[in-house]
Amino acid sequence: MIGGVLLVLRLHGGAGTGGETAPSLDQARALYPDAAALRPGDDLTTVLGEDDAVLGFAVKTLPQSARAVGYAGPSDVLLALDTDGAVTGARLLWSGDTPEHAAAVRNAPGFFEAFRGWRPGGENNTAAVDAVSGATLTSLAIVESVAVRLGGKPPSLKFPEAVALADVQRIFPEAARVDTPDPETGAMVVHDGVGTAIGALLRSAPHGDAIPGYQGPSDALIGLDSEGAVSGVTLGRSWDNQRYADYVRNDRYFREKHRGMSLEDFAALDPEAVWTDGVSGATITSAATMQAAIHRAGIYVNPPEPAVIVTAGFQPGLRDAITIGALVFGCIVSFTRLRARPATRVALQLYLIAALGLWAGDMVSLAVLGGWAGGAVPLQRAPGLVALVAAALIIPWATGKPVYCQHLCPHGAAQALLFRWTPGRVQLPHRWRRALGVAPFLVLLGGVAIAAAALPVSLSALEPFDAWIFGIGGAATITIALVGLAASAVIPQAYCKYGCPTGLVLEYARRRPHETRLNRRDALAAALLVLAIGLGYWS
Repeated sequence: MIGGVLLVLRLHGGAGTGGETAPSLDQARALYPDAAALRPGDDLTTVLGEDDAVLGFAVKTLPQSARAVGYAGPSDVLLALDTDGAVTGARLLWSGDTPEHAAAVRNAPGFFEAFRGWRPGGENNTAAVDAVSGATLTSLAIVESVAVRLGGKPPSLKFPEAVALADVQRIFPEAARVDTPDPETGAMVVHDGVGTAIGALLRSAPHGDAIPGYQGPSDALIGLDSEGAVSGVTLGRSWDNQRYADYVRNDRYFREKHRGMSLEDFAALDPEAVWTDGVSGATITSAATMQAAIHRAGIYVNPPEPAVIVTAGFQPGLRDAITIGALVFGCIVSFTRLRARPATRVALQLYLIAALGLWAGDMVSLAVLGGWAGGAVPLQRAPGLVALVAAALIIPWATGKPVYCQHLCPHGAAQALLFRWTPGRVQLPHRWRRALGVAPFLVLLGGVAIAAAALPVSLSALEPFDAWIFGIGGAATITIALVGLAASAVIPQAYCKYGCPTGLVLEYARRRPHETRLNRRDALAAALLVLAIGLGYWS
């Protein structure tokens, strides 16, 4: 049933993350103060100033970079590009990571300045951007998201706008809607007024942007029928002399000359032969349009090898070594007689507090589980944390031993040491213990509701674990941490027993071979699943 909850979060993990794919005018003004209007395109949004002067372009990293997950989720970055395609500015719009991690990156001096000069389709150096201390995973995920968004095929800077429907209707008179381009082929499905697909469209931009006409390049449009044969060729937007461009647009012979020809035969036409049979009065414009169309057809028929997007790749570091070292140390203590030696247990607890808690900050939490369930697992950037989470779930299922809660959690280790070194003790009445024991389930219930319904609340605010990372923990996180530690000084493992929702999830994962009947724990797990399905469907 817990697996079912995670599956629901997986299916509905994109709900409410990042908003619209195109930036708003208010968002663009953060990087273009003089922006007066926006002109959305298939890939880039053109930013216009007064008198429709082009100031540059804007693009968001989501949804293309949704798999670039940081500590708990992806991030959406707004990029500003000048008219030559170089990045001139960047701004974090939204992050699926905790607000504190996002704020640390947003306020880091020089972090976003490092993206200046990056280009779509260029060899952008991700290694040149330094990670932000205290928010390493978040900042590295942002670097990867920018690299992914700018990687692959460069967009058209000459023709960033979407294809105009009036241009499409010269080939498909019944056209009422054109889909966005397929990310692999660039083909756009054309629909009539009732939504029936009546053909497809290819545009030469950006592939033909370097083919000049009389005064500049033109965006050639190739219509394809349901069999993939050419339906017609026309001219879309153009930098050429508008009178010449209109001659080409209105010439029926030019438009229908290659109708019925297979796209393979069309791509094999001699580009130089088009000069002898151009549109009268606009020979140069029509020849450049046809050359761009032939060039585009050739790329569609014989696509080039996809561009390799260069990211940091699998690079385990010192942090991962420390985390995996803690995992190995904890497992050795758990599965050997060393667990009976007080000195060994204290040494392990001190190591967990200093290395895993205060230095690395790697801990299993609802924020991590919820973020990974809805997005992706950051195996390349955080193999140590991935191994820790995997062990916390798999080892209890395989062996029945709650290894993470007893021997790996820094917050649990701090509670154990405080209780050991504090003389005072408090014995709670049975009815209090029973009532307080429901608290972890209620917090877990709230966490599932937040994740399934994509509510604007950080899961990290429900637990104390971010308080271990200096400068990252919020007020709620720090309060939970301090109250839990204070209580554990007089009540053994007070937070673990009466407050920790992550511990409850790990208890659900624990194999109990002697339990053969359904009990209250199973009913509570079923309630979580029903809640997740209901809220996931609603959201």
